[in-house]
Amino acid sequence: MRPKQNYLSAPETVFYEVTTACNYKCMHCFGDYGRKQHDTLTVSELFSLVDQLAAMNVFRLIFGGGEPLLDDRIYDVIPYAVSRLPFVSLSTNGHLATPDVIDRLKDCGLKNVQISLDSAEADAHDCLRNRPGAFDHAVQAIQRFNTAGFRVMTSTVVTTLNAHELDAIIALCDSLGVVQCKFLPLGLTGRALEHPDLWPEKSVAQAAASVLRDHVGDSVWNTPRTGIKIAADPRLWFKAHPDKTPSNVSCTWDCEAARTCIGILTDGRVVPCVPLGRLGVTMGSLREAPLQEIWQSENAMRLRNNVNMEQGECASCDLRFGCRGGCKANVLAATGTFGGPDPDMRGICPL
Repeated sequence: MRPKQNYLSAPETVFYEVTTACNYKCMHCFGDYGRKQHDTLTVSELFSLVDQLAAMNVFRLIFGGGEPLLDDRIYDVIPYAVSRLPFVSLSTNGHLATPDVIDRLKDCGLKNVQISLDSAEADAHDCLRNRPGAFDHAVQAIQRFNTAGFRVMTSTVVTTLNAHELDAIIALCDSLGVVQCKFLPLGLTGRALEHPDLWPEKSVAQAAASVLRDHVGDSVWNTPRTGIKIAADPRLWFKAHPDKTPSNVSCTWDCEAARTCIGILTDGRVVPCVPLGRLGVTMGSLREAPLQEIWQSENAMRLRNNVNMEQGECASCDLRFGCRGGCKANVLAATGTFGGPDPDMRGICPL
């Protein structure tokens, strides 16, 4: 039996790509960020976007990039977003988080920040970030934001360079006062495609996932013995639970793009998620239609339902309506279509 459509009347979370400019050249970047795109939304257009999000009862707006601290528009838009939306956060590599910048963000009313932290060791973090001193900047940013009273979260992409040290990363975050550590699998898009040596083998991925399982137990979210909340992407969680399937646990690894979340690129294109947007997949443009109309459009519906589970490799799999082929961006980058299983589902997919 086919499951009911599992998307909402409005997205819960919107990721806004503030800028494509970035001061790092991270080896694992899903978007190959670096140079600035110039046809960005104006401040007035961003105010209109915030109004639309509030009218749709969107819960969470995350400012990212690129590196959002390279764009001064955030200091105009964040105060308005904070006044209208329940949760606003900014995701940064921390390099530009000077005391003056943190004071400005605090004056904007921002309370939540996410810092990228890809290792507990400077050498590995700096290597992944392609920038000497990146680790010191990230740790210093965490300390400064924490001292200033922000709720500090970290984000870690699991690769061959750090899969063996997830315990150490959690311990470091605990010592720095981080409230949440988020662990993500390596996306097989953007600059990551140039570095296949970063893709963990099945045994390495499962070993890393088992470390997370020791912390979170039998749930995707939990508060472990350290007191830090651990967020493990469902794909990582299931790698540690090869005996579990969507039918006997409370969550699935179904892609949430255009179902519970969307991305908005710097020029106003609305995308199922930012990685898919960087691959050229769009739902519409804020410069051509209101967001609510785009969310309910036939194009959006087509993107939600464009995975054919009745043909190809997935057709004979009992789990197909639980995973729906995995991450659509990974599948598209690997195959040029939305058909077939996610190549990153190693250790999960029975095919």
